[in-house]
Amino acid sequence: MQLISHSDLGNIQRRIKGPLHPYMERALGGSQGEIKAYASGSIIAISWLDVSMVVIDTGDCDSDIFCVSSFLSAARWSSLLAEKRTADRLSIPDAEKEDRILFTVTPDSFIENRVHAVRRLEGNDDFLSLVHLYRKIEGMAAFYPDGEEEEIAEYYSGRRYPFLAAGAFCDGQLISAGYISSGTVRNAMIAGVATDSRYRNRGYASSVVSELCSIAFSKGMERLSLWPEPEAEHLYRTLGFRDDGWYTMFRRD
Repeated sequence: MQLISHSDLGNIQRRIKGPLHPYMERALGGSQGEIKAYASGSIIAISWLDVSMVVIDTGDCDSDIFCVSSFLSAARWSSLLAEKRTADRLSIPDAEKEDRILFTVTPDSFIENRVHAVRRLEGNDDFLSLVHLYRKIEGMAAFYPDGEEEEIAEYYSGRRYPFLAAGAFCDGQLISAGYISSGTVRNAMIAGVATDSRYRNRGYASSVVSELCSIAFSKGMERLSLWPEPEAEHLYRTLGFRDDGWYTMFRRD
């Protein structure tokens, strides 16, 4: 793998066929010093802040897969994303591997389904409520430890668009929420969609995602993507989300 100069990053995007995944777009759009790009044949590895990486296969020519795998094994990333067809060619020991289907919605495919009142979350009080909600959700609580509520709320409230969060309330309590993150002003991810177990299957999550899509598309967003849990795929299909291919996420401790 050879290091690519920052001035040549524009050439990478021209070699990529089809739309960019939001993580890939964010990597390519990073500022100088934040990202590094490496290439071997048709495979390009882009890292930012030395903690995350995406691997793209432009399909232009054959690659030395052994060389690429060795490079990725030695790199310092904690999470790495690749299209499944590319990931299946790589061997990266000591890394967790998870295949996930990507769902995508555009302004043309979006079908609004808002059955509950939802509003945008803003300010520390709203984001403290978000932390408290996430602590109730199995699989999410570990990311929101006790004693760090104020710091986490301040982090959320200080983020700028394309980050935005929305939630539904009942009797003054936040019961369902989600946010837009990890992307650019035209191509971003929806994450953290969660509903208090006492209020599930009543249309709250659909209302939250509808609000996020409506705001983003009104601001000129071109595409929103997410990784759906299998049991929630039907929810997103009713909102106009479509399959956008399989990806593999590698993670390290």
